[in-house]
This record gives sequence, C-alpha cells and structure tokens, in this order.
Amino acid sequence: MDNSQHGPRTHCHSMLEDIGCLVLRRAVPDDAMAALQELVTQRISAAESALLENHSERIRLGETEFMFKEMSSRGGQRFDLLVDVPPPLLQRIDATWRHLVADTLGCVAADVHCQISIVYSKPGAPCQDWHSDGAHIQADAGWGVDDDRRSPDLAPRAAGGSVVCRDGSDASATTATPSLPSHAAKQSRAYAVCVFVPMIDLDDTVGYTSFYPCSHRHKGLVGFGPAASVLQTEVHGIVPKGSAVLYDYRLLHRGMSNQSSATQRELVQFLYSVPWYAEAKNYGSEPLFE
Repeated sequence: MDNSQHGPRTHCHSMLEDIGCLVLRRAVPDDAMAALQELVTQRISAAESALLENHSERIRLGETEFMFKEMSSRGGQRFDLLVDVPPPLLQRIDATWRHLVADTLGCVAADVHCQISIVYSKPGAPCQDWHSDGAHIQADAGWGVDDDRRSPDLAPRAAGGSVVCRDGSDASATTATPSLPSHAAKQSRAYAVCVFVPMIDLDDTVGYTSFYPCSHRHKGLVGFGPAASVLQTEVHGIVPKGSAVLYDYRLLHRGMSNQSSATQRELVQFLYSVPWYAEAKNYGSEPLFE
C-alpha cells in the first residue's frame, strides 16, 4: 500500500488498481499545506458559527445528525464539510497524484471532476462501521476474469445512497439500465477515487482510516468488512501530516475513533470522478449559510 518514494506512475497505478489503496507520504509541499490549513480553519469556523446562529434550535452539534447543502453530520462528532480550494492552490496540492488518478479513471486529467471536502472528527468520535463510499455500479473488478466475460451490474446501490449521472439521471433508482455511456456497462475500472490528506500526524490516539485491501474487487464482500480484522488483512492508514491516502471509491474502510482529549482530526478529502458520475448522497438541499 505504501509508496513512500512516489515511484513510477505505472507501479502506483497497478497498486491502486489491484489493492485498492495507496499511500504517498508527505506528498503535499509545506507551503501548500499551510495555505490549505488556513482554508480549513476558516471554513470550519464559519460553518459551526452558522449552525449556532441559524439552526441552534433544532441542531446540537455532535449529537444531531443533519444534511445541509454544504455540510452533513456523520454522527457522533464526525462531520463532512464542502470547501472551495482556489485552482492555483489545488494544482500545488495534487500535482503528485493528479495524473495517477486520471490514469486509474481512464480519463485525461482535464476531464476529471473533483469535489473537495473537510472530513473532521472531534474528540470522542466513535469508530465507524465498515462501509464503501460507492457501489459496484459497473461489472465487478473480479480476480483474473477477462473484461469481455463480465456481466454488467447496474442494479441499485446495495449500501444506500444514489448514483446520479451528470445528465441528471439516477443510476440507482431502478434495475433498468440507466443512461450511462455504452462503455460503462462493459468495464470495471474505478469510476471514482478518493484522496485523503491529513492535516495532522495520525496515530492510535487521534485515529485514522482503516482499509480492507482488495475489497473493491467484488461486490460480494459488501457487509463483510469485519472479516478484514479476523483475516489480519486490515491496513491502518497511520500516516504523517501532508501525506496522501488514495483509495478506490468501492473499497471497504472505516474511520477509527478519536480517543484524544482535545485534538480534532482533520482530513481534506479530494473526490475525483469520471465525467458521467456525480455523488449525490452525502449532502442535502437546504443551505447552511442562508
């Protein structure tokens, strides 16, 4: 999983495709991290102030689950907050992995869509259950099966949520074939890749993300995340500040608890996706800041 030297792109691509996750240690330059931290701090402060000023009568931060257009709760002191990163800064941040992600998605870098959010866990945040962020909306990646023998899997998302194509159609609302490009039903490459960049050094106290390697390759593993611990295949994403943890959107994983007394665990998540895919399940429609 670890490619500390940021080795050849083809090698990293193979690791990400086969194992489903990859670490690039200290991938973001220090000056870019400093600028990103300023954005993160300002955005969290503005969001929590808006919650207090506009929604305190119905929302208790850390207790009430909620979904706004810009922010959602993840239950028990865990939050997801959209943030805009200026393009020049984004280019500084993701220069190390931008083309690697595009290779994995089978796109040119200019066609890859990127949604950026802050995922943060306050002290006391519990472990998440095992889950995948995205469903197997195409054929399984499988093990050693030729592409032309794979049957398209376009049934509804098993783990909840929805898959919305960029033409506005819902790919998970029906078992009928949705309006995806013709090649989408025949190929099983990743349609989305997440990149986590921790804003602090991760350890057993503040927590980290744990992964079930290769679990992106078969939809039958959904619901069997705990097997990773039993089989001793669980990979702990304990990495230094400024590293990049890349993973296939279908990979099983879980955020671990924040057992610290006063340290907030902040990650910036870059969700890269192919042009025809848009994520629509993580946020609501009600504005937070109005």
